[in-house]
Amino acid sequence: MPQPRARRVATRLIRTTVRNGLNDFDKIQPFLRNVAGFFHTEILDDRRPEHLRYADCIATIIENCPDITEMVYILRRDYTGLLNQYDTEPLLAHENAEWLKDNYAMVFPKKDGDTAWASGWVEVLLLHADTFLNSTTDRGKYVTLEKMRLDAWDFAKANLPELHMSRIKAERHYMSAKLNNGKYVEALAGFQAVSEKLDKIADTYASDDEWRYECLRTLAMLGMSYNRLAEQNEADWEKYIPLTLEVREKYLKTALNMLGESNAFLRNPYNDLGMTNMYLYDKDPQPHYLERARYFLTKRLEVIAANFNEGSPLYLSALDRLVRLLEREGKLRDALDMNKEILESRRARKKNDYYKDVMQSYFAVARVSFKIFRESGATENLSAAKAYIEKTVDIADHLYDGDKNIKQYKEALRLQKEIEAAML
Repeated sequence: MPQPRARRVATRLIRTTVRNGLNDFDKIQPFLRNVAGFFHTEILDDRRPEHLRYADCIATIIENCPDITEMVYILRRDYTGLLNQYDTEPLLAHENAEWLKDNYAMVFPKKDGDTAWASGWVEVLLLHADTFLNSTTDRGKYVTLEKMRLDAWDFAKANLPELHMSRIKAERHYMSAKLNNGKYVEALAGFQAVSEKLDKIADTYASDDEWRYECLRTLAMLGMSYNRLAEQNEADWEKYIPLTLEVREKYLKTALNMLGESNAFLRNPYNDLGMTNMYLYDKDPQPHYLERARYFLTKRLEVIAANFNEGSPLYLSALDRLVRLLEREGKLRDALDMNKEILESRRARKKNDYYKDVMQSYFAVARVSFKIFRESGATENLSAAKAYIEKTVDIADHLYDGDKNIKQYKEALRLQKEIEAAML
């Protein structure tokens, strides 16, 4: 791993320059330009996961730069975006996003009618909102996130042309927040509108990495919207699950055509198709659904293992999905052990339990413990299920500010009711 040596080189170079006097800082501008050029890659670039190795090196450069120049600002922005994209150092990412927000107008003075300035400000607002979500444990943070993204969307509407990429991006982010908060119909309509706008500018931006990324993320959100509507009640399942499968198959095909077979982004469509086939198996337990689920979820793990460290949030998420296959195969003890390991690994990365992935792990342990109780009658598993589901409900209440209409909260309350009934 090159990280330690790169960090030492950067530390010596920057500190020597600063020690020799601030006027000498100009001498390393070519070095800074090279670093910024290396580190600034498009969001779908295959090299981005590799850049995580140099995170400490970049942090050292940023911390020791004596002046806030445009180049230093851009380097910090790209560094923060990378940390946020892969959920690495969430508190540090948000601290940097706060700095970016506070210093934007100073580094880039505003000019009336300056579209580039407005676009840059929208990007900072969206990054600030994303890092807030990943770092904070405030009560009702998903409600707050929707408000923050609405602010970015309102600013974009007021200051950017309708088909400007940053405005389209702001709309997608806002609709994603609506989806998280259970507003499925509104979100679906919004994503459909975003998709239409992206189609309108396809001839101009087809080779643009940001346009491709927005197309892929919009397909992902359309699939999730249909899936949420399918799960909402039995009457909607037959209407929306074929649409979910259709969009997610298009999502994977589009990603493969745009990116090739090894790009780290492919973990996302592989996950979505894997989970869709798992849902189909739950409704109709045909072996081919389970095999397709295993194929896609294993492909996801392979992509993540090739690009990220074991123990990373993405690696744990991939394991979490595969553990669900163990449940469906009846290997409940193995599933319980792995779910507990994933839970402890996730908790070890957080300052407390009030995060969505931690909540999901508590729920998984509660669910499997209760299944084991139903099979074996072991009261210790029932007691464990009760403890874990109580923690799940507590976290859900905190994250969604008591809104019991949110899917994850409703599922936790339903399981809690079943467990409590079994204890009578």
